[in-house]
Amino acid sequence: MAQRVAKRAHLDEQGVAVCFAYNSLLASVLIGVFEDAARLIPTVGDLIELAIGLLTFYFHRIVLVTEHHVYVYRDWPFHIPGKRLAAYSRHPGVVTLGSPRPGAFSMFIRRGQLNFEDGHVVYHGILWTRRARYIAQQGNNPAGWPQSTPSSTPAPASQPGAGWFPDPAGQPLLRWWDGMGWTAHTSPQPD
Repeated sequence: MAQRVAKRAHLDEQGVAVCFAYNSLLASVLIGVFEDAARLIPTVGDLIELAIGLLTFYFHRIVLVTEHHVYVYRDWPFHIPGKRLAAYSRHPGVVTLGSPRPGAFSMFIRRGQLNFEDGHVVYHGILWTRRARYIAQQGNNPAGWPQSTPSSTPAPASQPGAGWFPDPAGQPLLRWWDGMGWTAHTSPQPD
């Protein structure tokens, strides 16, 4: 899907990850919940979801990670990228996921919130946040770093070998790169 969106945006870069989000928390909660619930209705659920998407496309955003950049676009119907709202080079700390506010309710309701380094914020639906987590993970990898999706093929020679590297999510720690992808193993950064 990321490749298709990159092509529709007329980019000369490989698409790595994409998520469809909203411009406000209110839109994320109201529209996102209705769109997600419509998927559960047999037979007509897809039509209801399409109708909701066509009526509310103004509030939709596309976040696209390519091999070198992270882009935020306005989303036209059928996931066609509209106006580019922001562009960032990929590097640790470019995007964080979740609420900067304390409190369990805020952390739950904003768990799909993508915060960019310049203050730009988009909100992924609150029910399924896997794509938003993947956007944060891939966007924080330095440009040109390998994708961290599991693969059965051996790593190309241009990828770095296994070792400790600065955390791609921008945390003040080191994370283990196994030569194919990021692992859950972390270590404090040396002073």
